[in-house]
Amino acid sequence: MSGVKRTGEELKKKWSCLKSEAKGAAIVFKKGLGKTGGGEQTEAEVSASQQRIINVIGPVCVDGITGGTDTATLLLNSLAGCNIYSNNI
Repeated sequence: MSGVKRTGEELKKKWSCLKSEAKGAAIVFKKGLGKTGGGEQTEAEVSASQQRIINVIGPVCVDGITGGTDTATLLLNSLAGCNIYSNNI
């Protein structure tokens, strides 16, 4: 514990930042595992505290749902033929 006194909103923001950092570190690490070739080797690691956060939030928050559908892609595909800048609405 750092001994820093935080309000409820500050705690929410801190937890959100910690989760984002942990997810980012896990993603960078996993991308590094799939690299091939003779490029420079990067030593991206997930710290112990970041791993504990990932354990709390669950791997789905990092990896996504296996076999799931990206709803943002579905929305973009459904809007592909629409002229969203038309004044005829």
